[in-house]
Amino acid sequence: MAVAITVMAALIGFPRLQQVLLIYSQRQTVSVVAERLREAHAGALAADRPVAFAIAPNGRALAVSGMAPAFTPHGVGLSVPGGRAIVFFGDGSSNGGVVWITAVNRSVPVWVVSTTGAVAIGRKD
Repeated sequence: MAVAITVMAALIGFPRLQQVLLIYSQRQTVSVVAERLREAHAGALAADRPVAFAIAPNGRALAVSGMAPAFTPHGVGLSVPGGRAIVFFGDGSSNGGVVWITAVNRSVPVWVVSTTGAVAIGRKD
């Protein structure tokens, strides 16, 4: 009887646990995206040449020029409006844009300012 109650409690709590783990995965992915964007910006400044950041068409991977791609955890997706790459230039500027990280019907934006190449997480004020 005790085993049956434990199994029932686990089955009730399991979907909630999955949601919590997906939200955690999303937060980690937001950090990785912001860091890769900052690395691309720094690389463009250091080399005085354009460096591109792009999202795979399926939204499951990201890549920066000259770096190995990074893949998202299952259930976490990436998107950029228009599917275009974000490019950082040697003078510190960029073409600007936003990367959306989505999981569990929740999206978090990571913004890139066009004039400075600065990267910011969350709402654009």
